[in-house]
Amino acid sequence: MHPAWRLGFVIAFGLMVLAADDASAQKWATDMFAERDHDFGTVAKNSEAIYEFQFKNLYQEDVVIRSIRSSCGCISPSYTKQRLKSLETGTIVAKYNTDKFVGNRSATITVTFEKPYYAEVQLKASGVIRGDVVMEPGKLDFGSASSFSEVRKSLVVDYRGGLSNWKIVDVTSTFPHVRVSLQETQRQRGRVIYTVNVRLLPELTAGRHQTELMLVTNDPNNREIPVTISAHALEALQVIPSQFDLGDLAPGQQITKHILVRSAEDCQISSATADNPNVVPTVSAGTKSMHKIPVIFTAGSSAGPMTATVTIKTSQGATQSVAVRANVTAGSE
Repeated sequence: MHPAWRLGFVIAFGLMVLAADDASAQKWATDMFAERDHDFGTVAKNSEAIYEFQFKNLYQEDVVIRSIRSSCGCISPSYTKQRLKSLETGTIVAKYNTDKFVGNRSATITVTFEKPYYAEVQLKASGVIRGDVVMEPGKLDFGSASSFSEVRKSLVVDYRGGLSNWKIVDVTSTFPHVRVSLQETQRQRGRVIYTVNVRLLPELTAGRHQTELMLVTNDPNNREIPVTISAHALEALQVIPSQFDLGDLAPGQQITKHILVRSAEDCQISSATADNPNVVPTVSAGTKSMHKIPVIFTAGSSAGPMTATVTIKTSQGATQSVAVRANVTAGSE
């Protein structure tokens, strides 16, 4: 082999080895992500389009994010947690800036980790932002409440694409607790404006909800317009904390704790009881939305675990329970 060819072969082989080592060094980080590519699809201008890339620390050492950046201003990236302990999960949030861009837009999000080892993971996000449909506001956020029966939200869909017969022909959703009505408010010179009115049904279960409505149009090229809806349904009655872990108590030791009771509406505490005679709650007086209930715990004379359930009822019929745990230690001889 000619000496020059031999040298070239050695250099090329060395570069291949380095590339393989680099890919191996990055693998521990990429393995944490279930997926690294997301398509936002086709969305209206000014609509909210957010996606969360989930990742999980699979290792014993802490995982620490050093930085995060996007290759395009059409995507604003952020993270929910910078340091993850073993088996903890986090998210990289990709916000599609539909208020500032139109057309086909894509970006590469580079997440740089500094611990336990240096690595970079690249995430892809893409989509199409329509310039002919503008949504205001960008989503329907119902906020937090124990009941949404009297709450109505609306948004405006403004079509500017020039089709004189353009219309919304249907609204679909997989979420069973939503009702929608449409009102066409303007149609002239290729511009059509709708008001979309939305209400949530009273039987909405407690918890955080995020779903999509799909506005179906007669546009053969862009039939669907997604609309994001979010709501946080609260319990009618909340107790804080939901449980007490008192740890070790000496026989006969007495300790007082407080339960904070929050109600969606002003109420009275009709009763506060416990299924253990060594646990004595005191009813809070007055009609108000927040009550502070003192609870006296007295350790029994026998060593061993101690449990109880405190049950609180309001004048409106709402009920919540608080679990109590303690361990009574052996007395001194």
